[in-house]
Amino acid sequence: MLALSAVTLPVAAASAAPAAGHDAYSDLMVDGKFVARTYFNAGEDSFTITKKSNYGNRPYAEYRYTKINGDEQTGTHWGVAALNNPITFDHNFGKNRAVHFRTCVQVDFAIDDCDDWETGYAG
Repeated sequence: MLALSAVTLPVAAASAAPAAGHDAYSDLMVDGKFVARTYFNAGEDSFTITKKSNYGNRPYAEYRYTKINGDEQTGTHWGVAALNNPITFDHNFGKNRAVHFRTCVQVDFAIDDCDDWETGYAG
């Protein structure tokens, strides 16, 4: 009769979200020009929008977030047209929850320019 012994093998850790406090930026570039930035501050659960060039009108941030209960929360925060005048908007997202956002700028007589979606994780 053969005796079997238990062998413990390492198990790869499952892919997980970054730890709480993962800040992120969305920088809108148009024709090589730095137009506007949205900064997600994970520790403060806030967005700060700043216009960086004279291109277009007001910058804004679009965001989407899935609440713990599964409901999606979306919104838009508007910055000001004045250069280098940051505006901050506070939130209270669930800890470690992904917050998707992008920076856009209002453009007359055309479709608004927007950056790709970025992801931060609430603190």
